[in-house]
Amino acid sequence: MNSSALENDILARFPVIKNVKVTKKLPRAISVDIVERTPIGAWCIGQSCRYFDDEGMFWGETVRSSGSLFLNVDDLRSQDGISSNTLLLESIKKSAEGLKNLEIQIKRIEIPSDSLGDFWVYTIRGFYLIFDAESDTENQINVLRIFLNEKDKDFNPA
Repeated sequence: MNSSALENDILARFPVIKNVKVTKKLPRAISVDIVERTPIGAWCIGQSCRYFDDEGMFWGETVRSSGSLFLNVDDLRSQDGISSNTLLLESIKKSAEGLKNLEIQIKRIEIPSDSLGDFWVYTIRGFYLIFDAESDTENQINVLRIFLNEKDKDFNPA
């Protein structure tokens, strides 16, 4: 088997691997360098949760969790999650980064069953925000920043 075929076989069998490089070391050895995917969260459809990375690749299985250290997405649609909408994934990533910059921690994200590109971001402060993936996410974050700057420091809409 040549190196390229072996690399393709490894990538096909193990979705947790992002990149692999196989090098022949004559006379009887090979070197295999592997880069694993880094999960940014758990994407749950029904009771099934899988890791996902910033490219929208699913792999493995994980348990449903909550908290602000790991991005948790509850996809209530009947379609196949990330793979069905990369625009939605990009908007979710941008909103998570923007909220982090505003020091707003995310508890979980929910995509409603009747979503037309909207998703709900539940915060650990007890309130939620509704984002629209079809609109400019950075602009939505900026509007929130302006709104919060006009309020008292202890403002909590919950």
